[in-house]
Amino acid sequence: MRLFSNGLKGWKQSWKGDLRAAVSVAFITIPLGLGIGLASGVPPLAAVIPSVIGGLLVAWFSGGNVVVHSTPKMLIGVTAAAVLTLGGDDILLGYRLFIAAVVAAGLVQFILGVLRLGIIGDLIPATVIKSLLVAVGVIIVVKQIPVLLGVDYHGHSVLEAIAHIPDDIANENPIITFIGFVSVLIMFIHPQIEIPVIRAIPAAVWVILVAEVYSYSIGFQEGGSFNILGVLFTINKEYLINIPDEIGSVVVFPDFSLWKTSGFWNLVVAVVVISSIEGILSAKAIDRLDPRKRKSNVNKELSAMGIGTSISGLIGGLPVIPGIVPSSVGVSHNGKGQLMDVFQAIFILGLVILLGSQLQHIPLAALAGILIHTGYKLINPSEIRNIYRIGWDQFTIFGITLGVTLAFDLIIGIGIGIFLTLIFHVIRLRSVVKCSLFCSDRTLCLTQKTKMTRTMLVQGYSNFLNYSQLKKALDVIPTGSKIIVDLRWQNSSIIR
Repeated sequence: MRLFSNGLKGWKQSWKGDLRAAVSVAFITIPLGLGIGLASGVPPLAAVIPSVIGGLLVAWFSGGNVVVHSTPKMLIGVTAAAVLTLGGDDILLGYRLFIAAVVAAGLVQFILGVLRLGIIGDLIPATVIKSLLVAVGVIIVVKQIPVLLGVDYHGHSVLEAIAHIPDDIANENPIITFIGFVSVLIMFIHPQIEIPVIRAIPAAVWVILVAEVYSYSIGFQEGGSFNILGVLFTINKEYLINIPDEIGSVVVFPDFSLWKTSGFWNLVVAVVVISSIEGILSAKAIDRLDPRKRKSNVNKELSAMGIGTSISGLIGGLPVIPGIVPSSVGVSHNGKGQLMDVFQAIFILGLVILLGSQLQHIPLAALAGILIHTGYKLINPSEIRNIYRIGWDQFTIFGITLGVTLAFDLIIGIGIGIFLTLIFHVIRLRSVVKCSLFCSDRTLCLTQKTKMTRTMLVQGYSNFLNYSQLKKALDVIPTGSKIIVDLRWQNSSIIR
């Protein structure tokens, strides 16, 4: 099993950090899942089921290292449209027919992983993946600002939401905003506090505790109004997290009555394509969050996603993929292994089943504060500065990919990023690629074809586009010689 691939020693070294991180992850995963479920037009907890299945089952076979599983956001539109189209006036029937397609899609994903088609993730340039992380961070921050300010606004696009921020600020509810800003402050200050008792409890848990006390003291559940500087502001339970009471009715079984129709398989293809692409890209992006710089086995992860998706669909859940947001929360709280995914699933079950009534007292603005901190960590301004230092071409690719992703969607953004990368590689190769051999003893190298150490100096990009030049330079070296490839151009004596 993947969990113990590093042996019990590695497991013992990471479990404490993973356990602490999982607490914060669970408090984030529940409201995120409920939001995705509501937006998809399905029972809210249907989008929480993938996180539980991901932790209790998929984590043991995952190809990732710090992956926390959740449900794909890019499927929201497809899910909502399918439920309405398939069920008509009967939403429950449409949902049962949809999750039948989810089960079939999972089986297809498993086969794709076995066939090693997850290699598509290795074809995505690093700069493009970095722009994906920043885009997710920007989307999280922008979408949570209205929630933080207590404003009822749901923009159709990120750019619309950004343009609406001044209006959000003008219409803020200070009763809501206060706990939101306190939550953000706790998230940013907590890592700087050296007091052991405070550091021992994750920042997200402190936010929840403070928010619960504030909620009870203000009386969110009962509702009320406050006069502040002559302006009347109201609060009610709509500003609190909503956990359904009917936990036992969450399990819904799929209806396979349409499996012989073309529409059913068209839906299966849509689920496979969208969830697989988002899952693979998420896995590659999560690798960049790993403090140990480990790499995911994307083929193994794709197969594991398929298994989890089918089982999730069988009990009424949406597809399972690696989740960038929960994984980022886990890593930022010192999670270092796949046990983090297992623990967060256990915490989610405990929180929903045993403490659901208490969770309903948490203001959404407090959760928004946690998510805004997570979004900032994903944006990572220092990483953006590093991209700028690499060169104008990489920064251009990064900026355009980010802009297109925010303006349209992930798939279009990734496609544009790959296209621009290829264009810039071709342009740079036209003028600066040189492959030459250098030898410190110029006379000896010129007069004798000995098996001595040679250094290859490569100016510019080294990839498949200049493979013939690299091969030509290597072919003149005698068999058995030692070769040092130097990708930094140096003004030295060159022997061609």
